[in-house]
Amino acid sequence: MDKKTMRVVSRIGLLLVIIGFFMPISCNMNGFQLANSLETLSGTTLLSLSLYVVFIFSCFGIILPIVYFFIKKPYSIKNDWVTIITIIISFTFFILSCIGNESNSIFRLQSGAYIIIIGLLLSLICLFFYSFSINNNMNINIQTNYKNNFCKHCGNRLQENANFCKNCGSKI
Repeated sequence: MDKKTMRVVSRIGLLLVIIGFFMPISCNMNGFQLANSLETLSGTTLLSLSLYVVFIFSCFGIILPIVYFFIKKPYSIKNDWVTIITIIISFTFFILSCIGNESNSIFRLQSGAYIIIIGLLLSLICLFFYSFSINNNMNINIQTNYKNNFCKHCGNRLQENANFCKNCGSKI
């Protein structure tokens, strides 16, 4: 897969996270119902907030690159990493809390939780390989960056008079 395809597949992984959020995650409740139920039982807690963070950051990970595309600004891979790491930390907190309370039926995971896990893994793997391929190209092209007008961050050939690299979004 090329780099653009990896970023698109990473976004598809985030879309799976959103789809999983609307499916039963636990106790036949989707993510919103589950968070609301948790808040009803004990007020706003880190557990209920972690579910909202998963949904909100997944939406950001899909919507912000589209907004940046329309305003013709580059969307950095760093933003993707911040998004996916935040989602993973939040969902891991939720899962570990569920495992710790297995005796309570509300914390038995259902299909939505597994779809979210699959989406996170897909997104994480694609971002990892995307980042690895950037470092690989940088090592190969580092000697010719300035002579042949290559991006010093990813090694991609730059267009004349470019302000940003169209591949990685770095400012020239």
